[in-house]
Order: sequence, then structure tokens, then C-alpha cells
Amino acid sequence: MSLTVQAPGLACSWTAPLLEATPGTVGLETSTVTSGTPPTCSPGGRGTLRLLPDGTLVRELEDGPGAPLSYRRE
Repeated sequence: MSLTVQAPGLACSWTAPLLEATPGTVGLETSTVTSGTPPTCSPGGRGTLRLLPDGTLVRELEDGPGAPLSYRRE
């Protein structure tokens, strides 16, 4: 899986191997930053991606602090 996020003051790209897929979710291994600089762009741990009915992509990290990360396509 690859993901690129661009917003004011932020431009990061990551890749992460897929672990498994079930209906509605995809498991991801630890991600690697492919472009961008720390601390703004940092790798993430193992997690799960879910695509919500409204098109939002939600990434929940297994051992990550804080709320799940949400991404929307613009």
C-alpha cells in the first residue's frame, strides 16, 4: 500500500506491506516513509484500514497513541 498526504505545510508519502484483507478492512505492516522529513512525516506501526461509506479512509494503529487517523480524498 502507498499513501501520499499533501496539505498546507505537509507533504509526506509512505509505503506499508499488506498483511491480510477481510470484508471492509485491510491489515497493514509497519509503514516506511518514502518522502518527507521527520517529525512531520514519521513511520506508523501495524494497523488496520477501513473504508467508511462516506469515502473516508480510517487507519487505526495497533499500538499507536491517540485517535485513529482519517483521510479524505479531495
